[in-house]
Amino acid sequence: MGARERTGPAQAAGNVSDARYPGVRAGLFSPGSIAQLRRRKKIGELLGSWLTAKQRLRSGTRGVAAVVGGGSESPLPGACQGRWAEARVHPALTHGDFAPWNVKVSRGQWTVLDWERGELAGVPGWDWFHFVMQPAVLVRRERTESLLSRFEHLLDSAHFSKYAEQAGIGEHRRALALAYLACCTRVTRQTGGREQIQKLERAAAARWFPGKRLTPV
Repeated sequence: MGARERTGPAQAAGNVSDARYPGVRAGLFSPGSIAQLRRRKKIGELLGSWLTAKQRLRSGTRGVAAVVGGGSESPLPGACQGRWAEARVHPALTHGDFAPWNVKVSRGQWTVLDWERGELAGVPGWDWFHFVMQPAVLVRRERTESLLSRFEHLLDSAHFSKYAEQAGIGEHRRALALAYLACCTRVTRQTGGREQIQKLERAAAARWFPGKRLTPV
């Protein structure tokens, strides 16, 4: 698949305007590098600028209805479904495959590549989860306990907590994190690292929602 380069929000996802989503603008964090982008503070500023504060997440958003909407088809524990149902979260412009290999820096300008999975009103937090967890799974090939520790450290970090408060996902962050893992295996059906993500999903569910069972794949 050839990379589709996006240097501004008007090109990044349909008709998104530069004023509405300034964080997509190339050069927002320039001069810089991928290493700087990976710092939680910078990611929080970027993804925080993609939130839509005046709207609430629609149940029909890609992945949400299929994974966390509740009912017998949901793979999440009942307690997790309930917590999601109680959430009042703000949607976000989402990339869908936001990872270090999809961000290019040239002459101080940021270019985000491959917006095929982009959403104008996506699930807040999932891009951040993806950026941190996918390299750990696919590149470093970390074991389950290491992945779970990394995920929990992110969820409890000050910068993510600030973002979570802005997005309205503060008390639901673990339910949303588990939903992200379920989406990887059940909705987008990720192939690379799929087995490790499934192991992480089971371990996270057991620790965060003890006594509750995941729906079989």
